[in-house]
Amino acid sequence: MPKEQKNQKALGFRLINIEERQFSKFPIEHLEKGSIKEKAGFNFGIYENESGELAIGCGCLYTLESGDKPFLNIEAICFFECNDLDKSVKTSYLLKKETARHLAVITSGTTRGILFANTKNTPYAAYPMRLLNVQDILQEDIELEL
Repeated sequence: MPKEQKNQKALGFRLINIEERQFSKFPIEHLEKGSIKEKAGFNFGIYENESGELAIGCGCLYTLESGDKPFLNIEAICFFECNDLDKSVKTSYLLKKETARHLAVITSGTTRGILFANTKNTPYAAYPMRLLNVQDILQEDIELEL
C-alpha cells in the first residue's frame, strides 16, 4: 500500500432509501422512427432527515425524446448512509469520482428497475433504459455542501 494512502479511511456506505421522484409518459402514437434520443444525468447532494441524520443522495434523471418532444421521463434518487458524514466536523465533503460512479451505477440500475416495473405490459416496455456509461458522465470529483 502506498504511504499516502495509509491514513485514508475508506468510505463505508449502505443504501437506506429509494424515492421515485418523477415518472411521466406521453403519447407515443406519433413517434418519429429512428429519431429517438436519450438524455441522462446524475445529481448528488447531502440530505438530512427529521432526526438529523445525514445521507448522500444520488439522483438519476432519464428522458427519451422523439424529435424534440419527450415521451418517457423518470427520476429516482437513492439515499446512502455514509460513515464519514458529520455536520459538526465539516460543512462540505469531497466525493471522489470513483465513489460517485459506484453510487451512480447502483442508482441507474435502480432507476432502470423502476422504469421496467412502470412500463411492464405497455407499449412503453419496448423502450427500456439502456446501460449508462458512468465513466463518461462522471469525470470529476464532486464537492457536496451541507
